[in-house]
Amino acid sequence: MTNRDISTVFRAIGGLLQIRGDDAFRARIYERAADIIDELTGELDVSNQNIRNDEKTPKMHVAYGRNTPQNIITIEQFRAIPGIGKAIVAKTVEMLETGRCRFYDELTTEMGTEVLELLAIRGIGVKTAGRFYRELDIRNTEDLQVALNSGQLKGRKGIGRKTLQMIAEGLQFHMAQKGTRPLWRILPIVQQISDILAQFTTQSTTAAPIDELSKRAIKRYEFTGDFRRHEEVCHSLELVVECSGEIDMLRESLLERLSQTKLLGERFETPMTPSFEHSQSALYLPLLCRGNILKATREEAHTASAIQFSVDRDFLVSIYLCAAAEYEATLFLTTATDEHLAALCDSSDSEETGGREAQSEAKMFTLPVLSQKPKSHQESNHQSPSRSEFIHGNTETEIYQKLGLPYIPPELRQDADTVTAAREGRLPSLVEFGDMRGDLHAHTDWSDGRNTLRDMVEAAKAQGLEYFAITDHSVSSTVANGLHQQRLLEQVKQVRELDADIEGITLLAGSEVDIRKDGRLDFPEEILAQLDIVVASVHSHFSLTEAEMTRRMIRAIENPFAKIIGHPTGRLLGRRPMYPLNVDEIIEAAAENNTVLEINGSPSRLDLGPEFVRKAKRAGVRLAVNTDAHAIAQLAHRQYGVNVARRGWLTKADVINTYPLEKLRDMWEGFVTPTPRY
Repeated sequence: MTNRDISTVFRAIGGLLQIRGDDAFRARIYERAADIIDELTGELDVSNQNIRNDEKTPKMHVAYGRNTPQNIITIEQFRAIPGIGKAIVAKTVEMLETGRCRFYDELTTEMGTEVLELLAIRGIGVKTAGRFYRELDIRNTEDLQVALNSGQLKGRKGIGRKTLQMIAEGLQFHMAQKGTRPLWRILPIVQQISDILAQFTTQSTTAAPIDELSKRAIKRYEFTGDFRRHEEVCHSLELVVECSGEIDMLRESLLERLSQTKLLGERFETPMTPSFEHSQSALYLPLLCRGNILKATREEAHTASAIQFSVDRDFLVSIYLCAAAEYEATLFLTTATDEHLAALCDSSDSEETGGREAQSEAKMFTLPVLSQKPKSHQESNHQSPSRSEFIHGNTETEIYQKLGLPYIPPELRQDADTVTAAREGRLPSLVEFGDMRGDLHAHTDWSDGRNTLRDMVEAAKAQGLEYFAITDHSVSSTVANGLHQQRLLEQVKQVRELDADIEGITLLAGSEVDIRKDGRLDFPEEILAQLDIVVASVHSHFSLTEAEMTRRMIRAIENPFAKIIGHPTGRLLGRRPMYPLNVDEIIEAAAENNTVLEINGSPSRLDLGPEFVRKAKRAGVRLAVNTDAHAIAQLAHRQYGVNVARRGWLTKADVINTYPLEKLRDMWEGFVTPTPRY
């Protein structure tokens, strides 16, 4: 079992114990262990270890960060970490040696695992879930729906009308998410599958003879579909694998390896056993024909295989195996949505036929012959395909060229708009990760961050950032150890001193200041005036009406010290919808006041979403891509924020983090604030 498997089991144990009504301190021990394991820099390893619980081991420091397969954390090192006790060590060793945890199995036999789903519903914490479980035998969301419909929850102590309404709305939101997974739940699956595939790459070491290795090796692979488009919520996980040898041999080897692996704490059991589909009669027809967009003839037939299995409670994973000549074409076909593919079909048909009448009932996707040398855009723009034909061996760029279009980045293969824009030469030059110069929203252990001020700054500098803002929480965020005025001024002093001490990066002293219920900021103007940057955010009173929340946000936007509005809609992907808010009015107010809206890169937020990002761009609003990092490892969240920016059609000029620091300062200092509305 991997670190991720073990931490998932411990986190589930903690939740189940609290729901059952066990001692809360005991439950927190497991949750704390899960947090520690998630941050280890290497994989736990039990081989050749003396694991006696009574053995005295000197205390030592174990670094935290991204797990890398090359690094190993021994059981002795693990035991020495503060917060890791005998019971945790014993269960960790048990899972590493057997792949099971007997205590977890006993708990799930008694309670099941679906009861943990209740914790994802707004209005239900562990105490409420525990009451429902113990008093009403509510074990899953279906039981909860029955209890709501029957009125069983009415009149219960501590559950008033507003709470019931919140739970009902939360359950409705949760049920609407069925069959999907937010990015933060996808990432561990992606990493685990990547770790498995790495064992089959041509670069991996093996004791097998070279000729045998080459027959079952992977030359390259890439995740496709929703994940490649960087969707915030995915309906499935797909990837394309180029086989360097025989597809059948690789498929059998992968099936065997997957069957031995426990992804996200789940073993493959019926009906979750990996299976494959095989087609020789049509080009990927049974596998890639999502919505009947694709069709090919027997003359164009190629062999295609796919391994399909479910993880994380019936979330579908599809691995498409193909030869080198089919790799780019398969990526092309699986990356785009059906709407985008249909628009490409319309585009290629319209020149000759003048519309949709040329398409069959199956929406035949017709492409020009791709084995020829690509023509220029001007030449190929007037070449219409004469038959359904897809010759392999072309790159995605060449495929678009054959359609008379420039290359369309994966993030924009969402709908028909990009096809029209590409045809008219209006595709934007999207912002790149390498354009980013700074991060304007990050936390330290002064509030609820995990790392010290100096450690966060050193990490930001190591990543090549030119400027870095320290924005710990303000006083109203008591749950996040928010800073009161005196503590904030003390931190500002330390930031100024550290800025003078460290070369190669400029530090900005700031704060993530709570927007109070009435729209006022958490600190008075004389305090805000001493800060380089203020990120104003909502962290409370989510149940206001749309009109009230909109007025609240606009009042904050109109405050001249509020430079950025943090995570503007308040959504938590898969957990909480955005609060009631007129986003159009928020965007209009931001444009009038030169206030920047944030794209929060945390995988659990990704807020603003791309649909609102694009609206903000049209209104002339600038955006900031921030990490909201609470730990060094979370500085990597910048990439997820850039992905959202690209999906929102943003260019380098639209994102203020790409500006040199002096330009950023000039942008704000030269603006005159208009008369407030509220």
